[in-house]
Amino acid sequence: MLSAVMTTLVAAPLSADERPTLSGAWTASAISERWNIGDWGDACGPRPTPRGAGGGSVQISESGGELVFSGGGYPRTSGCFEMGGPIGVTSHSASPRFWRTRCGTPAGDPRKATIVTTLTATDSSIGFDETGEYQFVLGTQNCTASVRRSRTYTLVKRLGDDPPPAPATTSAPAPAPTPAPAPTKEATSCDSPGDPARVEVRPSRKILKPGESFPLRAVVLDAAGCRVSAAPSWSAQAGAGRLTVSPAGVVTVEADAAEGEVFVSAGMQGRAARVTIEIVSPSRYEKLLSTGTLAAGESDEAAVAVVATAGIGGAAGVATDGSARRKLVFGAIVGGVVLALGALGVVMLRRQRPEVDEVEELVPGEVKRTVVKKKRLVQKAPAPRVCPTCHATFEGDRVYCPNDGARLG
Repeated sequence: MLSAVMTTLVAAPLSADERPTLSGAWTASAISERWNIGDWGDACGPRPTPRGAGGGSVQISESGGELVFSGGGYPRTSGCFEMGGPIGVTSHSASPRFWRTRCGTPAGDPRKATIVTTLTATDSSIGFDETGEYQFVLGTQNCTASVRRSRTYTLVKRLGDDPPPAPATTSAPAPAPTPAPAPTKEATSCDSPGDPARVEVRPSRKILKPGESFPLRAVVLDAAGCRVSAAPSWSAQAGAGRLTVSPAGVVTVEADAAEGEVFVSAGMQGRAARVTIEIVSPSRYEKLLSTGTLAAGESDEAAVAVVATAGIGGAAGVATDGSARRKLVFGAIVGGVVLALGALGVVMLRRQRPEVDEVEELVPGEVKRTVVKKKRLVQKAPAPRVCPTCHATFEGDRVYCPNDGARLG
């Protein structure tokens, strides 16, 4: 009986509190991405091709029963790897060491996308698996495709664990212990995303043939890099007349469109990320693809716009009434003009002051000869002026002749 009880105790699984933390340093394998193309005609645009994501070092933190990833292109277990634009989370479930998230497009979106992301963890490894189903109609053409992505995370060092002991050598000292990685800022900042601070649209450049359509992918982030549940407004270059863009970001080139470049913008709060759409003929399209400069007819970079918002940095925008200040400034300007005109008048009066004569006088009754200088103002009368027509002479400050209106000389 005792042996049976002991066997039961040994075989009992650990509770969630007794499991070791998954926070720490991990390494991620490259994402394996496999596409299965169904109906996909010329009107659907370029066929989807594997993109994936490279592997490397990843920091993982546990927060509220979820895992938060820093690095590797996947933010947290409560979201899907492919998100942004019209694709958002529709459901999520989590249990110890297991997470499942379903994402998709809104009910009214003509593009139907359903993505399911699943993660399963042990004490030292995490498996990532994501499937996606896509279906939309362009004209009379059905466009269907599916994808499966997978990768593996392997533990390198758990948070709080001591580093492994260095081998005993006589030639080199033992390496200093590596400090435990602190939980990343993203572990708490993404629980409640802030105001929109950045709009990213991929690709930043796309080549299309006349009659083709292509869905641009947009994502809105806050100042901490967390996804925000907001969508930008789409618009095409004014007067382009060669393509249209839907509210969901689907670009459609007119069938008779001529070659050239057209700009498509994803705007938010007065700022916009601009994508260049280059319309080319079918023959030129093949030549551009053969050069290898644009893989699958699009660039790898994203078009980015920094959103102007008062919420960034925690600063609040305050509107103030500046009428009082404007009145003071206006009064100061008027006062300055008056003072300047007054100073100019004083200068002109000084220039027109009559000359001063100095007169020497002998003061009676003085034994000594004393010279007293006193100033006497002498008002000089203006010289008479003569009319050049009637030759009459006029005194005073008259300018024109009263007889014939000629200007006096």
